[in-house]
Amino acid sequence: MKKKSLSALRTKVNTSPGSLVYLGDIHRPSAEIQLITYNPEKVDVHTGSDMVEILAKCGDDCINWINIDGLHDISMIEKIGEKFSLHPLLLEDILNIHHIPKLEDYGDCQFFTLKMMTINNDDNQIHHEHLSFVLGRNYLLSFNENNGNYFDQIRERLIAGKGRSRKRKADYLYYLLIDRIVDNYYVVLESIAGEIEATEEVLVNPDERSSIQNILSVKRKLIDMRKEIIPLKSAVGILVNNDSDLIDKATLPFLNDLRDHVTQVNEIYNSLYETVPMLLDLYNSNVSNRLNSVMKTLAIVGTIFIPLTFIVGFYGMNFKYMPELYWKWGYPGIIFLMVTVTVFMIIYIRKKKWE
Repeated sequence: MKKKSLSALRTKVNTSPGSLVYLGDIHRPSAEIQLITYNPEKVDVHTGSDMVEILAKCGDDCINWINIDGLHDISMIEKIGEKFSLHPLLLEDILNIHHIPKLEDYGDCQFFTLKMMTINNDDNQIHHEHLSFVLGRNYLLSFNENNGNYFDQIRERLIAGKGRSRKRKADYLYYLLIDRIVDNYYVVLESIAGEIEATEEVLVNPDERSSIQNILSVKRKLIDMRKEIIPLKSAVGILVNNDSDLIDKATLPFLNDLRDHVTQVNEIYNSLYETVPMLLDLYNSNVSNRLNSVMKTLAIVGTIFIPLTFIVGFYGMNFKYMPELYWKWGYPGIIFLMVTVTVFMIIYIRKKKWE
């Protein structure tokens, strides 16, 4: 867990259970609330920042989808809790943006929290946003840490009456929102897979110099995703097998499909995670090969100059009676001998394929 996350969690020390403390950054000046009430015949949309006014428009004869963008307004969260009689620990988990994915059944409502993950185009890093859902008899509450635009397509289809959303209960909308988040995990994993593939292409090309930073960046992203993906599989499994009265039997096939998606996401993640040690091994192998190449070159140079050094050293002996000292062709002869030895050594090294 990052140091910033640990520092944020430290603020909850010595607070009583159920205390409402927002642990994230404030991304917008004020929280916004949107209410969509619908049934097969009609749909109404209400948007604003006055919680009391918006909640007063909830209908008993329709499904009420209440979406909140921004979690820093504690009073707004408290009013929602009072309106729907939500447990204080549930409200506390909504505000804890560092919470791992989980599902809790409170009998009259069901709480589900997880992270929306997207790739930031500016720095190519994974952006996490804390989202929570509360499913009730005829309502669904969705809480977004910052931006609720992830569900715009679902809103548009719901308002236009396309698909089966308007004909189903709140549990089907509940499924659609969670499925939308899980589907985006494929996009993030695909981006990481592209990075791994690009890194592999560099590593297998002996003419290219790869950076260890590329491999470590991929590893950090996968470790960052681990705490979101692994617990999610357990949470969705509980959702499918919970046998709650809030989940209609007609929605169960869709939840089973959601579980299959989460399982597939886990398998893709595990496959990518297992690739990282292979990349590190390949990188270390390349570094060793380059080092061996340098050492081989130095050895070749040393091998060539050893006999030359011997010759120069031999004729550098200062003896009075050395016949070659008075030989007319002595100096050119020594140069010719050195060139001959050098050419012979180069031919011999190439024949032995030492280069």
